[in-house]
Amino acid sequence: MINKETGCFNKVIITGGTSIFGKNNYLNEVAVDVCNLNNLVRKGEINLEEAINICKSKQFLVNEEHYKRISAEFSVINELKKSKRLSENFEVTILHTDTKDGCLAAEINKKIIEQEFKTSVKLVEVENIDVSNSRKLRENLGDFMDKLSRELVQSYKDYTFFAPIGGYKIMTYLGYVIGSFYGYETGYLYEENQVLIKIPPMPIRINIEWILTKKDLLRRMLNDDIVYFSDLNEKDRIFIDENSFFFEKVKEGEDYLVSLNAYGQFILKDYLSTKKMVSKDLLYMFSDTKCSTHIQTNLLNLVSKVKSFYRDGNKGKNVMGEIMHNKDWGFEYPYLYKGDSNGELVFRCLWDYDANEDVIKIFDIWLDHANYERDCRRIKERGYNKNIDMVEIE
Repeated sequence: MINKETGCFNKVIITGGTSIFGKNNYLNEVAVDVCNLNNLVRKGEINLEEAINICKSKQFLVNEEHYKRISAEFSVINELKKSKRLSENFEVTILHTDTKDGCLAAEINKKIIEQEFKTSVKLVEVENIDVSNSRKLRENLGDFMDKLSRELVQSYKDYTFFAPIGGYKIMTYLGYVIGSFYGYETGYLYEENQVLIKIPPMPIRINIEWILTKKDLLRRMLNDDIVYFSDLNEKDRIFIDENSFFFEKVKEGEDYLVSLNAYGQFILKDYLSTKKMVSKDLLYMFSDTKCSTHIQTNLLNLVSKVKSFYRDGNKGKNVMGEIMHNKDWGFEYPYLYKGDSNGELVFRCLWDYDANEDVIKIFDIWLDHANYERDCRRIKERGYNKNIDMVEIE
């Protein structure tokens, strides 16, 4: 979405690839020496650090006639700029793999984008997606999803344009999934005609109550315990088969080793490892079949967003429109989470998190918007009583 006050995006987050080295692109026409640098790095005739330093010191002579043939990353920003959808002081983040091509392409994109648009570009390096080793692939995809989720959580989705356009195709797919999980629209560039398309987030609904019935099995997998499919009971096998998008099965002899895939780890790890405390006064909500699934799903989202936000150690850096919505109401504490509606029930809750103990506390929950607004006005006027009895939930 766009900043409602200015009508513009303050930030652009992109996954980067190597399109800048394309044979019909700017570098091959005007900066052939840089393309040759890339070839020398790939052959091992020059090291990557030296090549990057050469590119950083180079002045790229770019005319507007080149703008459509620089890179996909550049084109996204150019199209946003042309359509006047970027604020005056916007920032850019590019996530790229740690391959030699990926690192060099990212540095060149950073140099040219900063030069042409007078902005700052942050580069985030993720581990290479090694498809030759299934275990390594799971770890590296996990690294990508973790770093991307941090960037999305540290940004405000209403003011950020997210475009997972570059890198391996699986990065584009998982980028869309993670963006959807955090409620981001996804930008896509139709390169032939330089048209930007925005794709709405897909609704991600996890049956958290069903997952909790298998929490012991899932925790075994999160701890990297070896799990053989044949050793599981029938209900566990059915659970894995019906939730195959969470799991990876690798054949070993006549059997299969089963583990959580990168997506399953991303969705479940934080929730299952975090201690959750709620006010005793809220327990009736968790036994109400009408609202319990709605509450548990929103709590899964809350835990994921809060832990991603705290992992970087800059809790006060950004005022989060979702997890720290209390700022909009004018009170400092407790924090207020603005969750998702299911069409009938809203979700708002007051929370706090102890990062040292990995404990999240839920003081209050609202499912009715009118009641939520009434109570938040009272909190603003009178403060909030934190001395309440808490109990642990799964």
